[in-house]
Amino acid sequence: MRYPKEIITLANDSGFTTAREILKSVISGKIPSIDLLRRLYPGDLALIIQRDIELYTRETRNPDRKPREHQVNAPTDISDARSVAEISPTYQAVHSRILIGEIPEINELENIYGEYADFAHTVFRNFKRYKLFRKCGLPSAAHVNRVGAVSTIIDINDPGSRLYSAIAVGHDFIEDLLYKAVDEDGVHYSFKRYTEFVEKFIPEELRQGILILTNHYDIVVRHIAEYLDNYNLGLNKNSVYDSVKELLSEKGNDGVINGYLNSDDELPQSNIPSSIQEYAQKTLDLILDLPADKMKFEDIRWACYTELYLKDLAALSKKADNFRFFEIKSFDLSDNGHGIGSLSMDARIRNLLKQEAWAREGYQFNTEWAPINKRIMELNEDILVFAEYFVIKDLLELQSLQDFLISALYKIRRLDKIFYTD
Repeated sequence: MRYPKEIITLANDSGFTTAREILKSVISGKIPSIDLLRRLYPGDLALIIQRDIELYTRETRNPDRKPREHQVNAPTDISDARSVAEISPTYQAVHSRILIGEIPEINELENIYGEYADFAHTVFRNFKRYKLFRKCGLPSAAHVNRVGAVSTIIDINDPGSRLYSAIAVGHDFIEDLLYKAVDEDGVHYSFKRYTEFVEKFIPEELRQGILILTNHYDIVVRHIAEYLDNYNLGLNKNSVYDSVKELLSEKGNDGVINGYLNSDDELPQSNIPSSIQEYAQKTLDLILDLPADKMKFEDIRWACYTELYLKDLAALSKKADNFRFFEIKSFDLSDNGHGIGSLSMDARIRNLLKQEAWAREGYQFNTEWAPINKRIMELNEDILVFAEYFVIKDLLELQSLQDFLISALYKIRRLDKIFYTD
C-alpha cells in the first residue's frame, strides 16, 4: 500500500508500536498484559483499561473468527496509476481546469479519453452547470476525472479505444444528474423521462457499462426522500409505499404489493421503464422488510448498497461477461478511500465497509482473471491499514484516555468485517 501522510506521521509516534501490539491482542481475543498497557496508560489506569478490554473481549469473543493478515505483496496498481496521472502534464492541465471551475476543451481531453473526449466534455460541462460538489468541497468532476484517468493509465481499454475510460468518467452521470438536469424548456427529467435522458446524453456504446455502474436504488431512495419532503410526511412504511407507487405501473395479482396494502389500492399507469420499476419494487420490498429501528434513510441507503446494488453490479457484470465494469467500481471506491481524510469518522468507516463489501462480492466470482483478483487484494490491504490507523490513533490520544479507549473498541466492533475473515 502507498501510505498517506497521516498514517506515516502516526507510525513515527513513539507509542505506535505499543498501540499496535494492544490492537493485535484485542483482535486475537486476548487481554493485553499490564506491562504492555502501562507503556501507554499511567499507574492504576492501566488496570481499569485492562478490565474494560476484558469485558469487551468477553462480549465479542468468537473462536471461529480468524484475524485478517496483511498482504505484504498486495498490488498497488490503482495507487500507482493515480501517482502517474499526477505527474502527467496533460492530466495536470485538465485537472487544474476542473478544480478551478473551468471546463477543459475537447482537444485537451483527447489524450485521456480518446474518441470519447466529447462525452467527457459533456460530463464536465453538466457537472459544472448543475454545481455538483463533493462533501470535501471539491468539484464532483474532479472525482470522475481521476477515475477516468486511472482507467486509462492502468490500460483497461482495448487497443485503439478509450471506451472503458469513458464509462469510468461517466459512472456517476445518471445518479448525479437524472433529477437535477433540465431540458431546453427548464423541465426536469427524473425517472419519468429516464430513457430520454439516457439517449440524449450517453452514447449508445457506453450505455451498458454506465447503466450497470449506476446505483439506481440510491436514486429511488432520493425519490422517496423528495416525495416525503414535498408532502411533509414522516418516514414510515405507508409513506414509502405512497412515494414509490408512481414508479410502479401495474398491480400485483391481488392488488397487494408485498402483502402490505389493501386490494383496492390503485397504482397509476406510467411510462416508467420496466427496469426502473424493478429497481423500485426491490427497494420497496427491502424497506418493508426492515425492522423498525432501521427505518432511517442512512440505514436504508446502506442496505440498498450492500444487499441490492453491489450484488446487481456483480451479477450484471457476470451476465454481460465483462468484469471491466466491476473493476471500474474498484477505481471509484479506491478514489473515495484515498480522500476519506476530509470526511466524518462515520463516513470514513462506511467508506471502508463499502470497499470490503465490493471485495467480498468479487471473491464470489471465483475467477482466475488477474485484474479482478489484483484489485481485490489491493483494496483489502488498503482498508485493513486504514482500519488499524483509526483504532491506533484513538489509543494514542493524550487526553480523555478512557473515552478514546472505548471509541477504539467501538471502531473494532464496527470494522469487524475488515479485521476478521469468514
